[in-house]
Amino acid sequence: MSVTNGTAPTTGPRSPRQLADIDGRELWEQVTAADRAHHAETAWRSSVPHRFADLTLDTLEALDPPPSPEAIRSLRAWAANPVRNVILIGTIGAGKTGAAIAAVDAAVTNRAVAARFCVYTELLDAFRDGDLKVRDVARIPLLVIDELGGGRSAPTEYEAEKTEMLINRRYLDGLPIVATTNLEPDQLRSRIGERAYDRLRDGALAVQLTSPSSRRDGSHDGSAR
Repeated sequence: MSVTNGTAPTTGPRSPRQLADIDGRELWEQVTAADRAHHAETAWRSSVPHRFADLTLDTLEALDPPPSPEAIRSLRAWAANPVRNVILIGTIGAGKTGAAIAAVDAAVTNRAVAARFCVYTELLDAFRDGDLKVRDVARIPLLVIDELGGGRSAPTEYEAEKTEMLINRRYLDGLPIVATTNLEPDQLRSRIGERAYDRLRDGALAVQLTSPSSRRDGSHDGSAR
């Protein structure tokens, strides 16, 4: 093909310079992807409580007693494609927090998705004090809310409003929440509101965890909260 008006051919073998440019772009994309993955893991782990810093699905499975095999399988499958909400339900000491962290850690490691851990009551305090805005938390790609609906008293109008705003915004944007709770469904609905409850559970994976005492066959004592 001839070259006219200084325009390079659009077909034919690429020149060494063109190949170098392509290799450079590919290398940059690889470096950028690796940097994103590293940043996602670092940011996620900085938000995880120290007690659970080394917890993974593998170490969770090695606990004595471990969560049920069905729960582990469900969380592994979710972590491979973390697009649904997850609700981990169980009494105090059932291992909900540890299971949530382990599952999200797998998603962060495997998919380089950005994630954050927060405790529900602390999150509400941060909203009230102005340290955080709902919109900032709403756009985190993957959010863990520990002890959703928790607190010693009935939620105030302000707390109910902020909870509904957060859950609704994430529902509209298709951003998943991993929530833990020790409340029964009717109690959780009452605490966070009908609309927020319906949107949280819409298409969600529900995982029931039993307390160590009901799983333990001997006198061993090892569990994640």
